[in-house]
Amino acid sequence: MEDTTKFFIGIDVSKPHFDASLLSVVGDRRPIQTERFENNLDGLKLFQKWLRKNKVTMVSNSLLVIENTGIYHRLIWSFCGSIKLPIYIGNSAHIKWSFGLPLTLTF
Repeated sequence: MEDTTKFFIGIDVSKPHFDASLLSVVGDRRPIQTERFENNLDGLKLFQKWLRKNKVTMVSNSLLVIENTGIYHRLIWSFCGSIKLPIYIGNSAHIKWSFGLPLTLTF
């Protein structure tokens, strides 16, 4: 991929695993790839290989967005810091609103 490629990674985290979606923006072409990884050190190693395979750069043209899950996202957060991958940890309601989806409140 070219140097002008921008990478956006969204991660949905649960206790046993995390699902990663990768959007590679090259001009008008925007292929999306998804993969599931175990939420442990072995899963993070496979995640890092997946990022390398897809030529994701760890610079300002890459961004990972993840929901604040309390404890389940902490391993990924630490990992992203160690490889210098820019990360945004967001409130789930803010992430949902960013897509223009209505927020359903239940009491």
